Amino acid sequence: MFIRAEAVFLKIRVVNQERDQALQTAASLAEAFERRDATGTPVSELYREAMRLFLNGELAEAVRKLDDEELSEAVAQAKRQQAEARRNSRRQYKHTCSKDNSSRFNFNLRRRKWRTER
Repeated sequence: MFIRAEAVFLKIRVVNQERDQALQTAASLAEAFERRDATGTPVSELYREAMRLFLNGELAEAVRKLDDEELSEAVAQAKRQQAEARRNSRRQYKHTCSKDNSSRFNFNLRRRKWRTER
């Protein structure tokens, strides 16, 4: 009887160790999937928030997060930010070009003046 109880306790210890190892593996996989979806592409903050709500059992709130209106607004916001970045980039480029043109213009004036003075 004593040997049987010892074997049971030993088996329980092994099962508990396997469970702990499985939980650690699940936690590391959850962290990996938090940053990337199943295809390996990075996921958005909106998706992460919806997944967190889903895993916490708040299904209605998770679905609301991924609602078409919410996604449309997020896409519209991203497009506005992209357009603003392009405008700023163009302004910077035009500013740089205007500096280059003015120095070229001044160089050409000086060269003409030098040629006429000769």
